[in-house]
Amino acid sequence: MRLFIIGNGFDLLHEYNTKYLDFKKYLDKERIEIGSFYLSDIFNETSEDEWNNFEELLEDYDFVHWGSSYSENIYVEDDKEQDRNMSHNNDYFREISFLLPRKIKKELCVFIEKETQNNSSQKEWIKKLFDNENLFINFNYSFLLEKNYKISENKICHIHGTIFNEDEIVFGHGNINLTEDIEAEEFDLASPEKKLTNLNAKFKKNYQLQKLIDFLQAKEPEEIIIIGHSCGIVDYKYYEELHKKYPETKWIFYYYDEKTKCQIERMIKTIGIRNSKLKPNGRI
Repeated sequence: MRLFIIGNGFDLLHEYNTKYLDFKKYLDKERIEIGSFYLSDIFNETSEDEWNNFEELLEDYDFVHWGSSYSENIYVEDDKEQDRNMSHNNDYFREISFLLPRKIKKELCVFIEKETQNNSSQKEWIKKLFDNENLFINFNYSFLLEKNYKISENKICHIHGTIFNEDEIVFGHGNINLTEDIEAEEFDLASPEKKLTNLNAKFKKNYQLQKLIDFLQAKEPEEIIIIGHSCGIVDYKYYEELHKKYPETKWIFYYYDEKTKCQIERMIKTIGIRNSKLKPNGRI
């Protein structure tokens, strides 16, 4: 039996435009509103490289600085008008603070469902790897395994949920030690942007390690094969758990470019995987 780990690169291999950079383009086009702002405008100074690692970006993104910059731009000489503007900002920023994580999840699901609705042909080299005994840990929110390769639902663990329930999808950065400042929610007319203080903590990823353990139970895979997963730091916890459970199992990593190859090599070294092999996509 083989255990497959499937990442977003798997969907990209099948000609679906589901990168976070594509998600940015979707947000720019749709102009999704939140708290009297457009969602994409909150991240308007974020570079393309940062969008490619959007989940990691959310750990350190300075939401307060963004809010402060906006507040400064609406300054007027009339004190009453200024107070009114700041009061509105308190309301807007409070709404963003409470709703932004859920709003991003919802729009991410809408975006992925839209991008993956059309059929895509199977990849022969991937098809040759699959058989009825395989198990799959799928990090994607989409259903390409079920739809294109007819994999049974009971063979797949959608470790981060699916597009059919945005409230349950797992999304965010990996710094679980970030904590919220309860005083930041207090009313402060002079500094309404402080309402955004807790957003980084609210974007913590809710790791599903027990879900992983329950799915695998007493299974003993001969190989662990990774297709389309870049092995970023944000998901190390899952690989650490698998390595602890299967310390002698052979790992095969398929990579699609040199950057991904370097990330995989870093993860292998960090976790201490002893029996591994890297292959470019398409090489059986």
